[in-house]
Amino acid sequence: FNTLNNVYSLIDSSPSIAKTSIHSLSKMMRYLLHESTTNKVPLAKEIEFLERYIDLMQLRVSSNLKLQKSFPIINRPIQIAPLLLISFIENAFKHGIDAVQPSTIKIDLTIDNDEIHYVVINSSFPQKEKVTDSGIGLENLKKRLELLYPNKFELITKGHNDFFTAKLILNFNE
Repeated sequence: FNTLNNVYSLIDSSPSIAKTSIHSLSKMMRYLLHESTTNKVPLAKEIEFLERYIDLMQLRVSSNLKLQKSFPIINRPIQIAPLLLISFIENAFKHGIDAVQPSTIKIDLTIDNDEIHYVVINSSFPQKEKVTDSGIGLENLKKRLELLYPNKFELITKGHNDFFTAKLILNFNE
């Protein structure tokens, strides 16, 4: 709903950005309704979903955000559980951005043989953490990984020097 409100505010001032955003949002919703109900999706589609999510979230944030992202070009048929990677990015936008202070989000996904190495580092604002329900998304992700990829993943989260790091190493080989 926040995204729709942001797009609505763009209709008069930036109609072309509003059109692009609506189109992107509709593709995300289609992915959520159709692709996410399957057991596995192509990693390339999951990355496309992440890219669209990031683009839409950037409509909401101030110019204080420094965002870096690196996704590989997928040239082989890698399949993963749908919506497995979004939690890190959702948390980064939820907990790692301040309206006034400079904020940073760095997203890096690489493929090494049969492993996905996925790291999201974001600014950390401890006073904000006390107000929100932090930890639920990551705990749910861990439970999901234990069910879908038993003994095939490593999930590491840590806060250090005003930054929070979430790292997932996932062996996607059947």
